[in-house]
Amino acid sequence: MAYPETGTQWKGGFNEGAAKAGEAAEDFAAQAKEKVTDLANQAKDKASQFARSAENKMEDTKRSTADALQGSASSLRSAGDSTGEAVKSFSRKAADTVENSAKYVRENGFNDMMADVTDCVKSYPAQSLLAAVALGFLAGAAIRRSR
Repeated sequence: MAYPETGTQWKGGFNEGAAKAGEAAEDFAAQAKEKVTDLANQAKDKASQFARSAENKMEDTKRSTADALQGSASSLRSAGDSTGEAVKSFSRKAADTVENSAKYVRENGFNDMMADVTDCVKSYPAQSLLAAVALGFLAGAAIRRSR
């Protein structure tokens, strides 16, 4: 192994080695930054795909709910037409209410509906609690019956 003869040679060799190490560190940092950027873009794309998929499923559910409500309104009208005048009047009012519900579901987004429910619960807390209990009871009865 040959040793440099002067301090200047030592200093030059050290500076050259430090420069190479600095370049290597810069290259590594650039590659790491590129990898992180790629991973972030991939995560962003996956999140966008998931959001689009969830939005499409919500739209499909909303559409099928509105269609089911519309069908129920038509059935109420048809059933009421073959009965007496008092029942006919009641079934028409019920059908109109269900039809308006279908229209509301079609025309409003999920966030709008949630805001309306929140406003209703804030305005009528006792009635909302009773409605929640009634829905829970009906859901429980339906589950028990299906077993």
